[in-house]
Amino acid sequence: MLLIIELAHSRHLLNNTIDISKFRPPYNSQPIHIPSEEEIAHLTEQEAFQRNMNLDEFPGGFGGTDFAKYVLKPRVISHYDLDSYGINQKQIHRWFIKSVSELGYPGLNEKCHQYDCYLMGKHGSLRGRPTWVERLGKKYYWILLHRLAGILADHLPRKIDSWENETSLPRLQGIDLRDIDPTDLRAFSPKLEINREWYQPVDYDFHRASDFSHEQWIALQDFPNLEQIIQITDNKGEQWVHLSLDSSLKKIISKEANAKYPYRNLKTVIISSFLPFSDIENIKNELSNTSFFANLNIPHDYKLLMAEYPNTIGCKQRFETGIISLEYELPGTDNAQYTTIQLLRGNEWEYDCSQDDYISNLDVPIPDLINFKNLKWDGNYSWLDESKTIQINEISTESSSGVLIKSDYIKNFLQTYSLALVFIGYQEKILITEHFSGSYSIHELRTVYIFDGQTIINAYTIHQTTR
Repeated sequence: MLLIIELAHSRHLLNNTIDISKFRPPYNSQPIHIPSEEEIAHLTEQEAFQRNMNLDEFPGGFGGTDFAKYVLKPRVISHYDLDSYGINQKQIHRWFIKSVSELGYPGLNEKCHQYDCYLMGKHGSLRGRPTWVERLGKKYYWILLHRLAGILADHLPRKIDSWENETSLPRLQGIDLRDIDPTDLRAFSPKLEINREWYQPVDYDFHRASDFSHEQWIALQDFPNLEQIIQITDNKGEQWVHLSLDSSLKKIISKEANAKYPYRNLKTVIISSFLPFSDIENIKNELSNTSFFANLNIPHDYKLLMAEYPNTIGCKQRFETGIISLEYELPGTDNAQYTTIQLLRGNEWEYDCSQDDYISNLDVPIPDLINFKNLKWDGNYSWLDESKTIQINEISTESSSGVLIKSDYIKNFLQTYSLALVFIGYQEKILITEHFSGSYSIHELRTVYIFDGQTIINAYTIHQTTR
């Protein structure tokens, strides 16, 4: 509910009489009550609390459950100074036992526990079990985990990591506990009719060097022209600019049927950054006098919900604290800034069984690009203006994926804010074998182009071959 109200607030849909402090933390929760050992003695004697529901160390010196060690402690307990509050982690474990019994576990005659035993007996309790199999006890403990995070946040100051900045915004509770994104409906949303047949950004003919040895092919300086990849034209004649690109083309070199190895691979990566227009000449001079090896990793975040991006309190807080940093190190300027970030959906996000496939990452333009013309995310892979025209699009094929922005839109943005756009390119030729031993060379081409809003300038080029 909080995030729905925050979303409405970010879109200026709330009544002006509503006080935002009323729906932002801290809240009026009651202080945590720690039960004594005597209060829960009748519970700890039950079979249900002997193993999986026992958060303390097991008899014999074995560590407690994975929930206690890998969830409760690092995601909640470690963020607060419990000693200053006069409690310790073992007392928190007692609170879990008392609280879960109040929720109804292990149930009359331990029926809930018996159901859990049946599940584990039938499907196992390890990671190899079906995804949908989950103990009731674990579900209850996760409910209480979120409740505990809220109570502690209301009554204790949060520990701030040495690398983390403070924030002017009230800290949201439980961001680190997120494992399902209810705002990501890409698997169920109708997709806009976008013809992706034209999107083949990297054009390379492996057949031209089919008679060459692998080493000869690798040594060829026949990389596709990156300038022609940066700016492309779609099937309607409209021009787009790559803010990012990750392409991998391959050609299997084998006479055997259905062979998968070896194959020649051509990789092309583009990332981009903004910089003040006034720094262009300085950057060109610096690049001409230095060996530049660019960082090709773009900023990312594991915990933002898709619909929180880019203007809600949760998103702004991630930028303020430095969890997401847009700063990019580029010779000749201290003001370079990434143009895209990744909202990751990796192992920290649970598969919720509501769709056929695991959810994928989403590359998104930085907030300034979205807010420039008040673009709106369509719930899939595009950002649209008020006329419902796509201005920014994440697009992918089997071999390539990238973030594209309309050429006119980015030119207007650069002119409005007196910025230039730098493209950092990395291209690589390599032979991939089934058991890669490093016996073949790797040919790399690193380039930097600067787009001043009118012309794309090649500012840096270097070839490098390594084994």
